[in-house]
Amino acid sequence: TPVIEVETEKKDVLDFGDLTYGGWKALPLKLINKTHATVPIRLVINANAIAWRCFTFSKAPIHASLKAAPYADVIAQLAAPSVVNHMMPATYDGQDPEFLIIWVLFHSPKKR
Repeated sequence: TPVIEVETEKKDVLDFGDLTYGGWKALPLKLINKTHATVPIRLVINANAIAWRCFTFSKAPIHASLKAAPYADVIAQLAAPSVVNHMMPATYDGQDPEFLIIWVLFHSPKKR
């Protein structure tokens, strides 16, 4: 039976805090494969129509470029999906556990 451990910066929660309208924040979600099995991972954002557009995933830490790029919100919305598929490699005895970091990006709406 596959065992995937999930770690966040705060215990069991991704807390994006208060953001100004149109602001961005990215938080890491660390997935750790604790078994000897290769495990397929599929993460899906499940939200209502308004909130769904506010959240995206990234396998790369693109959050730093969001502040620097002049058209970052357009680029990030096109590049960052709402579904992530990945194959977690097996972890073998004597090795550090295999892990994957997925960045969860939140873009607050520009208007109320």
